[in-house]
Amino acid sequence: MTARSSHDPFALTESKYADLAGQVLIEGVVKGDIQAKHVWLGKNARLVGNIFADHVAVEGEVLGLIYARQVRLSAASRVRGTIISTSLDIALGANFEGKCRSLARLLQHSPAGPGRSEPIAAALAAE
Repeated sequence: MTARSSHDPFALTESKYADLAGQVLIEGVVKGDIQAKHVWLGKNARLVGNIFADHVAVEGEVLGLIYARQVRLSAASRVRGTIISTSLDIALGANFEGKCRSLARLLQHSPAGPGRSEPIAAALAAE
């Protein structure tokens, strides 16, 4: 992951995947995947990678997959990729290009049965 922190927007850190507990605020450039309970991307944020969380709020830009129970795209947000969620709120003016899928439906029709998330990729590929 390459990240510019909210403390120093020019500091860079390298990693492929960040598994973070609790809440994450991104106000810079991140290249890699993020997993956390809550993820907020500020208006200057740019994430190239995937997000796995319970709640995601985007004011900046995401290029990749967003996998979350609740996703909120603000009017200034730019998302290109796939959103898998049970609740998706897209504000007027948001720029979303890609696919959105119902998390509840994918889990219900999963080859492993209801409530099993492991074969999500296979379920998406079959569509």
